[in-house]
Amino acid sequence: MNINGINSQTRAMDSQNSANTGVKESPSASSVQSFNQAMGNEKSAQTENTASSQTSGGQSCNQGNMDSQLQELKDLLTQLAQMLTQMLQGGQTGGSPQEASKTGGSGDSKSHGGSTPNGENGGIRPVEGSGPGGSAGSNELVPLPQDNLQTLNLGGKQVTVGGDGTGNASAAEVQATANTIQNLYNNSPSFRNMIDSSSDPSFTVSVGRRDDNTSWGNTTGKVFMNLNNVNPGNNDAFQSLLGHEFAHASIDLGHGSQMEQVETAVAQEA
Repeated sequence: MNINGINSQTRAMDSQNSANTGVKESPSASSVQSFNQAMGNEKSAQTENTASSQTSGGQSCNQGNMDSQLQELKDLLTQLAQMLTQMLQGGQTGGSPQEASKTGGSGDSKSHGGSTPNGENGGIRPVEGSGPGGSAGSNELVPLPQDNLQTLNLGGKQVTVGGDGTGNASAAEVQATANTIQNLYNNSPSFRNMIDSSSDPSFTVSVGRRDDNTSWGNTTGKVFMNLNNVNPGNNDAFQSLLGHEFAHASIDLGHGSQMEQVETAVAQEA
């Protein structure tokens, strides 16, 4: 038997059957590889498009959050600027609870000023300065003590007393002023309470003479005692004057009925 002949015939018949039934030959290895590569490129492109879309959305979201935070920061800075402006103009209207307690609850911005002894009745006449809220103006400034310095310790708070540098107050007058302040703290509960409850950690008191006869106290714990028409010492006029100016300097009390009560109480108690 011719095996090769049979095989040749069989292959010829198989080829004819394939042609008749429409069955195609399997694709070559190179064709399969090309198809897979094309599919891979398409998937890669889709992945890149998705990632790009997600990134764009994330950036948009982050930009929105940043814009919102910047707007909040701008609003806070605006509020802070307004508060600082109000403070520089002489205090906030209404004031915080702490400020309200220091001004007797009135919120009055005139929480500092001056005074002069009234020779007619022995009382004190309030003086409004030319500065903000009635405080000392540019020609009425409260100088720091510069000569014949005395240091007091009032309840743990340092009080420095001295001449204003003009030479218009003697060492004896500076000493008498310091002694009177110490006496008021020791013997007047009203005066002592002002010092102890004040938010100021220390005080300065300068002593001198000016033609306007006006003494000054301001909210930063500074006092100027004008000796032009009053003698320093434990007399009612000088004690009332000290009580008045320290009420300005320690508890930021403004002029009015409360100030008059403080002046009277300090002089009577000491």
